[in-house]
Amino acid sequence: MKKQGMWILVAIVAVAVIVILPYSLQGKGTVSIETPGVELRIRSGWLSTATIRSDSGPVQVKAGIYHPMQAAMRATKDGDTRQWSMASARGPWGKLAMIRVDKGKTVTLRLGPPITLHADIQRQGSTVLVGLALVGQAGEHWSPRVMTSQGQAPPPTVRIVDESGTVLASGKFAYG
Repeated sequence: MKKQGMWILVAIVAVAVIVILPYSLQGKGTVSIETPGVELRIRSGWLSTATIRSDSGPVQVKAGIYHPMQAAMRATKDGDTRQWSMASARGPWGKLAMIRVDKGKTVTLRLGPPITLHADIQRQGSTVLVGLALVGQAGEHWSPRVMTSQGQAPPPTVRIVDESGTVLASGKFAYG
């Protein structure tokens, strides 16, 4: 019985060395974000996560393939003391879907502004549904929900005008 227990212990140690040793020897690289006010959380496998903030400078991470988990943007408006923020949608992530960090190299990510607005228009009988997709410069999607330090910002409004500037229709988007 003692011999069998000893072999099980040896097997466990061998597996741990086989799994952990290559991971610890793979070297490190650096990730930075070029766009001011942006933060990105990335993950590689089970053991390696990192949060990169553009305002804090480059972050050293283990070399490997990383995938985004969450992103956020924060800013203040001129003459406004409130902090404005937006969070990423759950995807798609565009060019950020796979971030390769090589040993000894720096990867500079460009995400967030400028944000382009894409309309998702669907017709259901006599009703037209207009959805918004906010897409960052890397093709990543952002939640249309804008927050301030005082809570959720009001939903955006829309006006449809003809060539002469006459308002044909107007309305207000709703969250959710």
